[in-house]
Amino acid sequence: EYSDRLVVVDLNSIIHEISMTGKIDAWGQISTQEQFDFNGVPLGARLGYNSIFSLDGLHFNPRGSAFVANWFIQNINDNFGSNIPLIDINQYVGNSVEE
Repeated sequence: EYSDRLVVVDLNSIIHEISMTGKIDAWGQISTQEQFDFNGVPLGARLGYNSIFSLDGLHFNPRGSAFVANWFIQNINDNFGSNIPLIDINQYVGNSVEE
């Protein structure tokens, strides 16, 4: 009855794509040089500055939450013809540790 007022966002595929950037081998060495860019901002799964995951490696940090919010905003804009501006994810901190 309300399906025309509902937006579903497939976060699994995009988060999986980002998580593939953080692969390390058994010796702790980075085994992939892949990088995911969002509006010119590099994002990754390793727990450094550009990570979208908090230091527990499971939950989103503030930058990751802003990134996820943008996917919802973009889908709302696309499905309802709205013009909600995307969030500048650079305004939100990632992690404060170096990789």
